[in-house]
Amino acid sequence: MNKVSIAIFASGTGSNAVNLINHFANHPKIEVCTVFCNKVDAPVIKKAQDLGVEACYFSNQHFENSAFLTDELAKRNVTWVILAGFLRKI
Repeated sequence: MNKVSIAIFASGTGSNAVNLINHFANHPKIEVCTVFCNKVDAPVIKKAQDLGVEACYFSNQHFENSAFLTDELAKRNVTWVILAGFLRKI
């Protein structure tokens, strides 16, 4: 059985993202596959990487291009997106 893949969108220190990553760390059906962040210097990037989760930075220009994000989500087979301290309007 394939796991459901979750992407977390965050833009700050990452406390919510870290809690989600830890919560699903050994879940039999769900995995956090990527943390997306629109701030290159946000602490959440290193925290995700330290926990073994891919962190993907994208610029605000990329964010305005919906094809970029949908392509990146599709490449990772993301089923759900969770906004955890992500401050951009979706």
